[in-house]
Amino acid sequence: MADAAPARGGRGGFDQKEWIPVTKLGRLVRDGHIKTLEEIYLYSLPIKEFEIIDFFLGTVLKDEVLKIMPVQKQTRAGQRTRFKAFVAIGDSNGHIGLGVKCSKEVATAIRGAIILAKLSVVPVRRGYWGNKIGKPHTVPCKVTGKCGSVSVRLIPAPRGTGIVSAPVPKKLLMMAGIEDCYTSARGSTGTLGNFAKATYAAIAKTYAYLSPDLWKEMPLGKTPYQEFADILAQNHKPDQKEWIPVTKLGRLVRDGHIKTLEEIYLYSLPIKEFEIIDFFLGTVLKDEVLKIMPVQKQTRAGQRTRFKAFVAIGDSNGHIGLGVKCSKEVATAIRGAIILAKLSVVPVRRGYWGNKIGKPHTVPCKVTGKCGSVSVRLIPAPRGTGIVSAPVPKKLLMMAGIEDCYTSARGSTGTLGNFAKATYAAIAKTYAYLSPDLWKEMPLGKTPYQEFADILAQNHKPAPPWATFTLWILLGKCAPWNRGSVSVLVSQSPRRLL
Repeated sequence: MADAAPARGGRGGFDQKEWIPVTKLGRLVRDGHIKTLEEIYLYSLPIKEFEIIDFFLGTVLKDEVLKIMPVQKQTRAGQRTRFKAFVAIGDSNGHIGLGVKCSKEVATAIRGAIILAKLSVVPVRRGYWGNKIGKPHTVPCKVTGKCGSVSVRLIPAPRGTGIVSAPVPKKLLMMAGIEDCYTSARGSTGTLGNFAKATYAAIAKTYAYLSPDLWKEMPLGKTPYQEFADILAQNHKPDQKEWIPVTKLGRLVRDGHIKTLEEIYLYSLPIKEFEIIDFFLGTVLKDEVLKIMPVQKQTRAGQRTRFKAFVAIGDSNGHIGLGVKCSKEVATAIRGAIILAKLSVVPVRRGYWGNKIGKPHTVPCKVTGKCGSVSVRLIPAPRGTGIVSAPVPKKLLMMAGIEDCYTSARGSTGTLGNFAKATYAAIAKTYAYLSPDLWKEMPLGKTPYQEFADILAQNHKPAPPWATFTLWILLGKCAPWNRGSVSVLVSQSPRRLL
């Protein structure tokens, strides 16, 4: 296992702080359960923290700024000039990345491009020209990459040939650890950005083709997420503090008067504390970041960039939640989205296709969910069919515990946020329809609030009047003509109001 990378020096130097991972993959890497970067690539796990690359390759990774160019945009306030940086990164031993970033300052653009280059690091397969003597030295086969009008073709070359190429592809090939290669380029190669991206795409394709010696089928084991599921569940909240509930429902849950989550759903009680979900499902709950995207807003001070995180959460046994959060930092957005996903957890009714043999395995009936232009329809499927779906609905259905399902989607399904929300809405509707065996009328008893009214009254500590007035002012519920006098009264002394 590689040691954590020391602080970078020179142009791209970052202030080294203790790395606190915010993704499941990051936690597994930090704790030493994943030994090499190749384990991550083997299972195609998305890398969303650049510190993971630093952890494995930090000491040998080298970066080079290919170009810095000014870019302009015409706005109402006039021409806005920013700087775009192209940065290549590699270890000269089978790993290469390319990052492009725009910013108001050159230094910020370079730092951002380095981070994006680390997040885009891909493995490079190398091969031989002729006999397999010595170490691999060239590309394993002819590969082509394209970006815009530029098309770059890489051709294997004999040992000792060197890299026969223009300066831009040559830098990338050297950083990838390729020693001998012929290249051919067509299109507007003067556009450095497209030239570099086309070369990067061609290098990344070296793992897209298998030579005959790699045709043998290799059985895949469990993914790291499956293998270390228990560890991820235990270490999910290392700094957990004692839960002090602030709602009536929270007090009843903590004191053991409500035994299961289904009792809450039976009486449609709103859950306003995410700790309630942790109390019942904390050990089995798993979350997954579906997407992190930058969003921009034009303000008087200029463009404001924030990050939006989409997080799905479920226990694979009849509970699913979806959270969306915007924040200035990625980590804060993910944490906020996880909390919102827990607050939106809904029960999932499962059913059968055909005879009622074994456990429920599919949706009980056809259900449809809609968000924006996206419409998702879930259709029951026979046992053993699996989930016939696009990747986004498939993740949500698996987290909900549905094993077999046909899906149909219409609209702009490329908009991941609307696609996920429409699927979540469809899954939540499984409790909106009753099959004939559930038509029998079931008498409802007292709600938990009615049943334990005496206990709630005993433990209740009413807020002082001055706190109520302050809350009114903060919420803007005090009349405008009276707001000033009340605020003066509160600011003088709380005792005067008692």
